[in-house]
Amino acid sequence: MGDTNIPNDALGAPLRLGKDKDGSVKFRDDGRPVLTVAKELSKAVGDVRQNIIAELMVFPQMVFKAKPEEFKAQLEANHKAGLPITKKMSSEIADAQIAKAMAEAPAEQPAGKQSPTETPAPEKELVAA
Repeated sequence: MGDTNIPNDALGAPLRLGKDKDGSVKFRDDGRPVLTVAKELSKAVGDVRQNIIAELMVFPQMVFKAKPEEFKAQLEANHKAGLPITKKMSSEIADAQIAKAMAEAPAEQPAGKQSPTETPAPEKELVAA
């Protein structure tokens, strides 16, 4: 069948128990054991991912060289379509930052009342030596 350089045991049992440095089984805070992916399988997935990223980076360059005007038009259309989303995100971030600052700010005191921490300390007298 298909040849692969991933060992049979990694394909047959892709999940492994997570271990501490001393070799004991790791557990989460909720008591469940930690599971990891077999190292060989994880590496193979990482290699595939890197290849996909490389292709995604090269493809637009090829299209731009072959059809520069159509590429620019598509780029403008993409930007125009994404503008409402980016504006909404910016607005939501600003609103969240204001809400966070308001929540962290000390509560205002009623007029005429000062909190004990706001009372200025009396100035110390200078004494000649």
